[in-house]
Amino acid sequence: MLGRTFLLGLLLHGAALCWATTDTYTTAGNFTWTCPTGVTSVQVEVWGGGGVAGNGDNSTLGGGGGGGGGYSRLNAFAVTPGNNYTVHVAAGGTGTNSYFNTTGTVLANSGSNGTTGGAGGAGGGSVTAIGDVKFAGGAGAANQTYQGGGGGSSAGTAAAGVTATTTAGATAPSGGGSGGAGDAAASGAVAGASPGGGGGGGYYVGTGAAGAAGKVVLTYTVAGTGATARQFLEFFP
Repeated sequence: MLGRTFLLGLLLHGAALCWATTDTYTTAGNFTWTCPTGVTSVQVEVWGGGGVAGNGDNSTLGGGGGGGGGYSRLNAFAVTPGNNYTVHVAAGGTGTNSYFNTTGTVLANSGSNGTTGGAGGAGGGSVTAIGDVKFAGGAGAANQTYQGGGGGSSAGTAAAGVTATTTAGATAPSGGGSGGAGDAAASGAVAGASPGGGGGGGYYVGTGAAGAAGKVVLTYTVAGTGATARQFLEFFP
């Protein structure tokens, strides 16, 4: 649900102590982030969810792969200690998008679902996304004869997602989630990888795989007082 990382590289400024913290949300759903004491600004990164792949048409065509989620980053958002803020991590295949605070603050679009015996889903777009940095997700591959199309990858932190063109799932750029492989031999389609990879398409008589949930990462610096610094050093000698 929530992972928290404290950066061990501590900065001493006179009697005060500052440390960087990263809160990571990878489970789909709504969460509440309470701004800690000493925090006035937060960097926000969000990934949309991956699309569910299409099923086979029970005739000759496999399902289309799911599209990968997009990525958005807001470099600095002003926050108030003690206030609560909404974190929404999009579930794969639901058509909802990931965001922080409100859908108008920072938002990453989720990938679209693949179709039964047809086209792959589009990647989560960057045009309607919100943030200082925005990258689109990759599209899923169209159905193959008897075989499912591969899922598109989500976007990374510095590049757009990769579009799948065969049954193979697209490999994601750094920070993204790869697409799942389409079912090519009645062995089962593969789900997209976190964050936001699109699912692989089903065999012509099979079922498409799930897209991965999105992700939200909050990075901020906690500025302590002299007393806080002493307490921190006593706790982490």
